[in-house]
Amino acid sequence: MAAMAGTMASTGTTTSTNKRRDLGRENRPRHWTSYVVPLLAGAIGVLLLILAVPRLIAAFIVLPTAPILQDVRDGKPVSREDLERLSVSQIRAAGYVDWGQLWTDAALADVTASLLPSIPIEEKLQLLNRADDSLRKGLSLAPANTFGWARFAYVRFVLGDRKQAADAIEMSILTGRYEPRLAPSRLDLAFLVWQSFSEDARDLLAEQVRWQWKKQPDDLLRSAIRRNMAAIVREQLEEEERPAFDKRVLALSSR
Repeated sequence: MAAMAGTMASTGTTTSTNKRRDLGRENRPRHWTSYVVPLLAGAIGVLLLILAVPRLIAAFIVLPTAPILQDVRDGKPVSREDLERLSVSQIRAAGYVDWGQLWTDAALADVTASLLPSIPIEEKLQLLNRADDSLRKGLSLAPANTFGWARFAYVRFVLGDRKQAADAIEMSILTGRYEPRLAPSRLDLAFLVWQSFSEDARDLLAEQVRWQWKKQPDDLLRSAIRRNMAAIVREQLEEEERPAFDKRVLALSSR
């Protein structure tokens, strides 16, 4: 019994001592480093929220005109009013985020509007100049946009700058050499400014001609005949390809 009592007394003393130690730890001020992780996590969260807000605003701005943009890309008829809505919404959204695609999509709307038969020449020029400005901004942010460069080439050509049009075509090829949807119209425009290309650029175009002859011969033939470029196109082809080319040119020309 005495031993048991001694053990209990010893246990009680130990427990009391532990409690005092725990109380001491609770009352002791926390070291400043214990606040670093929560504060850092909170700061990162706030930063991410700040960065996300402009993107969210931009997304909401362009959301209503997304179906219009899809129709334009699909080549469907779109009214002048809807094209203006599309262009304005893309430009407004671009004020919140540095997305090159917003600017190039705005230019797509303006270029499409400029091609409408009902557009007066003054308004056509205004649309093309606005598209030119949008494309410059968009391509500075996203220089690998091969369709954007092709569109810029068209705008510069219509506005009378053949050299810059040729340079833009070269950039379009360098950023996307084999684009079946783009190749026919891009090469067709290249034929119009052929004299403005450097020798190096013409080597690049020769490669495009040979590729299109294999993949899209009908488009190449029509463009070559329409632009009076059949002889130059023939020179770019391999020797064994030329007889077939001559035969098809003759057949199309006699229709």
